[in-house]
Amino acid sequence: VARAERLGLPVGQTKTRDLIARLQQEEELEGHWQCLASALEEADRFALDFWHEEADVQKIQVPLEVREALHALKDEEEARLERWEYETELAARAAEAYERGDVEALRGLVIDAMARGADPSAASACLAALNSSGGV
Repeated sequence: VARAERLGLPVGQTKTRDLIARLQQEEELEGHWQCLASALEEADRFALDFWHEEADVQKIQVPLEVREALHALKDEEEARLERWEYETELAARAAEAYERGDVEALRGLVIDAMARGADPSAASACLAALNSSGGV
């Protein structure tokens, strides 16, 4: 339409422009849905969060399942972070117990880690090192 106007051709003002505007809106909406679908498929929390917020700004209704998926991804990320923080703290406490030669503390750390479903290898390695060096 813009090209036709530049060439000086008469263009129906209302109907043609309205149709083009609606088509452009549909194209933008389709692009938005493709981005949401891609973020969901890739389980990309940041992209999903961005496109979900964009949908809110543009007043695009998003199915409840998208919001639920976003919350699930955030929960999974939070759980991974908590597990990482626990295992980092466990490793530091295991190193301290190793330095003190505290076999009981190391055993307690191994048991606690296993009870939480965390990786006890830092405490287990320290315990094994103490056992092999005769620190028991």
